[in-house]
Amino acid sequence: MVDHKLYIPILRWKQAEWLALGNLRAEDKARLTPLVEITPRSVAPRVRRPTLDQMLEKNATDMERTWGYAPIFVDLWLINAGVRAGPGIHPLLFLAERARTRKLRLIPVTGVGRSAEYQSAVASMIETDGEGACIRLLRQDLENPMLPRAYCEPCPG
Repeated sequence: MVDHKLYIPILRWKQAEWLALGNLRAEDKARLTPLVEITPRSVAPRVRRPTLDQMLEKNATDMERTWGYAPIFVDLWLINAGVRAGPGIHPLLFLAERARTRKLRLIPVTGVGRSAEYQSAVASMIETDGEGACIRLLRQDLENPMLPRAYCEPCPG
């Protein structure tokens, strides 16, 4: 459960950001839960660069080393919806599996307009891990008068 007094920094999970998290004092860590955005640059296979699977594995390792076992929000909305990891599974599920082996507490982030596969991956994580989910609303979502209908079908009233 996220406390209303909690600070949620949004991080692109670049090296300087995860190193900074690792250097926080325990009392400061207790007052925040980071929202990590895994970026295409951090997972894109390149010449002499790790594969998607290796990069997601590294992300899990870095989360364990620098954040530890406290809850952490993770959002893959910047990753191409068609990309798959491992034996053809959604990258969010692949990352969740790697996190589970480390006893990490990943909380998936979702939002309006995510693909059915992404939403299914989030639902699977909720069922398996019991950590819930974070619904991320962007400015355009908040300005949309149909927002309530985007989350329930049919909606009352």
